[in-house]
Amino acid sequence: MNTSFHRPLVRGSVASDAEAQFAALIEFSGDAIISTTPEGIITRWSAGAERIFGYSALEIVGKSVLPLIPSDRIHEEEQILARVRRGDGVNEFETTRLRKDQTAITVWISIAPIKDGRGQLIGISKVARDITVRKREEEALRLSEARYRRLFETAQDGILILDATTGQVVDANPFMRVLLGYSLEEFAGKKLWEVGPFKGIEASKTIFAELQLKDSVRYESLTLERKDGGRVEAEFISNAYVAAERRFIQCNIRDITERRRLEILAEGRIVELARSNDELAQFGYVASHDLQEPLRAVASCVQLLQKRYGGQLDARADEFIAHAVAGIKRMETLIKDLLAYSRLGSQAQPLVQTNCAAVLANALANLTVAITESGAVVTHEALPVVDADPTQLVQVFQNLLSNAVKFRGTGAPAIHVGAVHGAGEWTLSVADNGIGMEPQYFTRIFEVFQRLHTRREYHGTGIGLAICKKIIERHGGRIWVESQPGAGSVFRFTLPERSSLP
Repeated sequence: MNTSFHRPLVRGSVASDAEAQFAALIEFSGDAIISTTPEGIITRWSAGAERIFGYSALEIVGKSVLPLIPSDRIHEEEQILARVRRGDGVNEFETTRLRKDQTAITVWISIAPIKDGRGQLIGISKVARDITVRKREEEALRLSEARYRRLFETAQDGILILDATTGQVVDANPFMRVLLGYSLEEFAGKKLWEVGPFKGIEASKTIFAELQLKDSVRYESLTLERKDGGRVEAEFISNAYVAAERRFIQCNIRDITERRRLEILAEGRIVELARSNDELAQFGYVASHDLQEPLRAVASCVQLLQKRYGGQLDARADEFIAHAVAGIKRMETLIKDLLAYSRLGSQAQPLVQTNCAAVLANALANLTVAITESGAVVTHEALPVVDADPTQLVQVFQNLLSNAVKFRGTGAPAIHVGAVHGAGEWTLSVADNGIGMEPQYFTRIFEVFQRLHTRREYHGTGIGLAICKKIIERHGGRIWVESQPGAGSVFRFTLPERSSLP
């Protein structure tokens, strides 16, 4: 059987040229061109049909068209054949067909009857165009437009769509209308600078000119007037896009009125807090400094009283004098610590490259007597070089080491200083084998004047760890403790990474 799609040619005639041209058009057409008998048996099969459906002419000619039709579309084919048998054509309808590999494709089909010279139906001609990709793109576009429309309608920002050429408002979403109090009719067709809220902005035309030149524009704060006279602080962001060969500008307008109010309030509170902190620091300095002079006078008198009359009065009087001397000494220590705490900010030095090993050595030198008397053993790992205030960092190590010696257990203190690098920072630690503490005190111990023990048990004012916390926070780090009663404590603090081990 001849399986190519052609008409008989008459050589040497004008008709033969026309037939040749017709056959070439069929052969190179991207559409599937198919002929069948009135009963649906395929008689001709073009190259386009092979590309679309996957069957060669040898495989399909002489067979029914039914393998090309999904089972749920068989009734459709029967209706088409019935119409064609009546002499009617079927123009341009969309349906689903099957490829050889059973993949479903969407096709556009046109069907016409083939009649002989007597008008009798002798066959059916079908033209099928694969529109699967186009339909997929159309569906994706439809879903995209539906999603965009939903976002447009439900967005909690005001949205204006402008014609990028004229500046006219094409659309305004519901939130924009609620935000500014204008109806869609009052927006539509007007230029940006003609819309009520923007009339009061002298730069509206300049803004639009900038929107035309750039794909994206942002104004962090614009003051817009509502229809009812109220004012809205807004953040304005625009983005240009092209649709249907026209350029549009989408303007998103976010109401930041409440945010700006809170920002202004926060700015005022920050200024007030800074002023209050300065006053508090000055008060602490002045109070602690000015208290020293009268305290010295009292101390001097009590000491003279003790020296001159000690042993000459009764035992109760000697006890009172001893209590007074001890109280004065505690007061001196407290004032000294309070003065040191108040000066942490005012007398801070610039951060410089600081070798933590050298800082630790200085702190140990300052604690030589306490370490020797307690029999403490202090070990350490390789310590990093960081940006720090060396004097303040010595205070941190000295306070932590002093506590490790002070709150020791029954044996000699064993203290280890470590350093671990990670996540852009150094974590330094001071671990001991001391008495430890309960978890509920982990935060409290870093507050000023907070003590876990009486003065008779352990001396001190309760400021040392508060000083450590303030210094570490000034360096951009944090400090905490890990401990269990009777199992020692590990104080850890972080310093931002600015270098590595020396």
